[in-house]
Amino acid sequence: MTKKTFAWIFAGGSLMTSAALALVACSDATTVTPVPSVDASKPDTSIGTDSSTPDSSSPPQDAGADCAKTPSFHATPEAGPFCPFQKAADGGALFGDCNLGDHCCLYSQNSGLPSTCNAAATGCTADAGTSDFQCEETSDCAGAGMVCCLIGTVAKDPACGSYFGSKVNGTACRQGSCGAGEAQVCDGAQAACPAGQTCHPLKTKSIELGACTAL
Repeated sequence: MTKKTFAWIFAGGSLMTSAALALVACSDATTVTPVPSVDASKPDTSIGTDSSTPDSSSPPQDAGADCAKTPSFHATPEAGPFCPFQKAADGGALFGDCNLGDHCCLYSQNSGLPSTCNAAATGCTADAGTSDFQCEETSDCAGAGMVCCLIGTVAKDPACGSYFGSKVNGTACRQGSCGAGEAQVCDGAQAACPAGQTCHPLKTKSIELGACTAL
């Protein structure tokens, strides 16, 4: 092999080595686009259900279903409707059933009023956010042919599949059937629902009960 051939091989190898080094240098100089930080002063506009946990001593607002706990039926034929956030003797919050025949007045958080179990003839204190639960099951309604109705709508959380009450103002005993925009309370019994509807447990304002829905 001639000296001229060796020179060409050496020059070619040097060029290839230089090109490889240039590629490595380019790969190390990759530009990284910084992720913008979240401005805490602006509200989160992402879509989703309200998963916030309410103050345990204050009445909650209507919110989406809680995937961490599946609602259940709260059937107590010997007592009246369940009434959360009452004032206990020690000043704390009391959660318990009203006496049979009484109704639960659940006030808004802004009112600062504790919930109360009132006799049937005693109305709730005037407050724009009051929810009046007269019944939680059919047995809470006196008289033949009476049914317990949820004053509000039944909604289903698409994320966890459980049900909750939406824009609920309480419950009421109706003669024969519920009114427009109301859902019949079903006590966990499918036979209590109108044709084409299914009995599902749901939770609204920390009260668990069953309601009929076509959802």
